[in-house]
Amino acid sequence: MPPAIATNLPAKILSELLPSSPFLQRRGSLFRVLSILPKDGVGSKVTQARWEHKGIPNSYWEITRVRLRNEGKNGKAWGRLIWKGRPIHEQDTMIPRGLKYTWKEFGAEDFTKQA
Repeated sequence: MPPAIATNLPAKILSELLPSSPFLQRRGSLFRVLSILPKDGVGSKVTQARWEHKGIPNSYWEITRVRLRNEGKNGKAWGRLIWKGRPIHEQDTMIPRGLKYTWKEFGAEDFTKQA
């Protein structure tokens, strides 16, 4: 193989494989994101992707309890909302709109933009 083809081959293979891997795409419905995290996301922090686009810093949910159904496609999740760095709820609250918006792990890099 010529050297130019050999150096482009791994990049092409990676660009085709990485976007299809669910473990590298940590974006989607709340339940999809939680289903690929350890312990179904209990103890992790998740945020809506749109909050970042709207310029709302340090806003996320701390996940305290999860009940996934249908192989992580839907379910229920509870947690504490941290809004602009301040806790909103002292008690666990059911997280609304888990299927409606795009969610991601708080502070995690977005691998889909790199591929």
